[in-house]
Amino acid sequence: MFRHLFYGQVRMGEWRKFYELWQKLDETIRAKNLAPSQLWAPTVGTVNAFMLTTDYETIGAFQGNQTSFYGDAESVTIWRAMGQLLENPPEDELWQTAFQIA
Repeated sequence: MFRHLFYGQVRMGEWRKFYELWQKLDETIRAKNLAPSQLWAPTVGTVNAFMLTTDYETIGAFQGNQTSFYGDAESVTIWRAMGQLLENPPEDELWQTAFQIA
């Protein structure tokens, strides 16, 4: 199992627009059968921070979804609009389930 984490901070006063764009992006990727993500915000912590999480069964599924997503003009247009509302460039990580080593 692989989990893609994508996180950052929305500029003050821009959360409503960011969330509306997120809803539009979520509808778009689901309609195109791309991997859905979850939008998270801290209960306590950095104001306007966000994290998107997306789970994949295999690294190949992650790579295929990335290729499809970034190859889709409609999804990327919404994604870029969301990026314009961020305080700084976002960060991302790809985690895998832990396993025992020899």
